[in-house]
Amino acid sequence: MKLEQFVLGKYLQSTIWPVLQRIDETKVYQVIIKERDNRSLNQNALSHAWYGQIAAELDITPLDAKCLSKLLCGVPILRAEEDDFRQDYDALVKYRFNYEEKLRLMKQFPVTSLMSKSQLNQYLEAMKEHWAESGVQLMYPDEVPVTTYERT
Repeated sequence: MKLEQFVLGKYLQSTIWPVLQRIDETKVYQVIIKERDNRSLNQNALSHAWYGQIAAELDITPLDAKCLSKLLCGVPILRAEEDDFRQDYDALVKYRFNYEEKLRLMKQFPVTSLMSKSQLNQYLEAMKEHWAESGVQLMYPDEVPVTTYERT
């Protein structure tokens, strides 16, 4: 059985049940449960607001912006700081898939959901820097100019 990681929150505890049903009773498994700090709603809201800004600037979908950000900004952070993630990512993804396939994989592959608060802060900073280099200036919600629309 391959290594599977889950972030078990109040609404996600049922995600582990399908894995438990596949356990081979003749084998020995190690289960590690560790507490981690909660990410803030503000961090999540900001990342999703930025996916929208990126999408608008580049004429792509917010999901495409999220996948690009996860692959280009999030994966390097987790590979640098989480040995298990790096080993699994390198063995299962890095050398097996091309760039386009990795982007498609990011729709389902956990990256930001595995991050701590401090890692998510790093992710947001990495996003701001990466997208600035690509000509997209990400703004905090209070910096976004209000556009007025005229009725026609």
